[in-house]
Amino acid sequence: MNCFFHPAVPAVSQCVECGKGLCVSCATQYSISICRNCNHARAGNELKAIRKELGMSIGAGLVFALGAMSGGLMAAVVTFYCVASLVVGWFSVGAYMPRLSSLYTIFFFRSTVIYWLIKVVAAFFIGLLLLPFRTVKNFKRLKELNKL
Repeated sequence: MNCFFHPAVPAVSQCVECGKGLCVSCATQYSISICRNCNHARAGNELKAIRKELGMSIGAGLVFALGAMSGGLMAAVVTFYCVASLVVGWFSVGAYMPRLSSLYTIFFFRSTVIYWLIKVVAAFFIGLLLLPFRTVKNFKRLKELNKL
């Protein structure tokens, strides 16, 4: 098998995503053995996920903060932080909590309600802690991905 990008050069590895043959220079271009096309696709997916999380947390926080403006600036700031924390916590908790099947939700409604309550409470408190760190990390990663 020869390198997909350099047909005259023998392949020493395969892309972990698509299985294309990679020569030494292509295989060592990134930290894992992945071709350019798959790496750009991964970066694009990561970019979408980061934009979604930032957009939803900032957008939801602003919408609720505007509603809380009648209580003063401090109420709006606290509301923004709490709502944005809930969104960031939801993204974080969602990666670790198992998803329920639709059959389970139909037959065990009470357990499903308890599950969602636990998930919302966990998302809120975890989000309160993670919001500043995830936001800074996401903006840094967004800057890196835009350079690609």
